[in-house]
Amino acid sequence: MTELSIQGLKETQANMERILKELEGPPMTEAMRDAAPIAQKDAKRNAPVLTGRLQASITSQVVTQGKAIMGVVGSNVTYAPFVEYGTRRMRARRFLQNALEDNEREIIRKVEGAVREIIE
Repeated sequence: MTELSIQGLKETQANMERILKELEGPPMTEAMRDAAPIAQKDAKRNAPVLTGRLQASITSQVVTQGKAIMGVVGSNVTYAPFVEYGTRRMRARRFLQNALEDNEREIIRKVEGAVREIIE
């Protein structure tokens, strides 16, 4: 029977465990802190303006839920979902969805940069 030995396996495993931990840590949190305001800015620009209340209420924050780190952009005004998704009488304006889609590449670049920093 032939014996097989893999050199560097323990070091590789330790390095992978370090990378996984760091993917839940400060570099990813910073990437989300940089990315969320990008979408927030366009959401404010895209929001329809009657009184300016909806536009002024749009905020961004970083939220950690379990191991997930999320950038959240939204509004706390009660009618925001009706503007975003529409009603029978009003067409959807998609100010939040469009802000995310329009900035998807830049947001992905921020996250990729954090991953690259962690791996290197």
